[in-house]
Amino acid sequence: MKKRLVEAVHDDDLRTFLNSLGLLDRILNGEFACLHCSDKITLDNLSAVFPCEGNICLACSKFECLNAMQQLVDAQGGPTPHGYLA
Repeated sequence: MKKRLVEAVHDDDLRTFLNSLGLLDRILNGEFACLHCSDKITLDNLSAVFPCEGNICLACSKFECLNAMQQLVDAQGGPTPHGYLA
């Protein structure tokens, strides 16, 4: 089995983390959609923040979207996603 480092952010620290990336206000204003299903990202459905073609991308909490995010990260060739699970 392949091992992978997963970095996580506790719910108590999520707002601080998102603010440090300049994403918090934009998420609160409804400016982001899930990369895979296009649902609006909220603090309640945000599951992953990850790099994608030089940008910061977000995935919602649907299993299909998290699976697609993992496949995308794997295709980028990194041994770890360097993303964060919320």
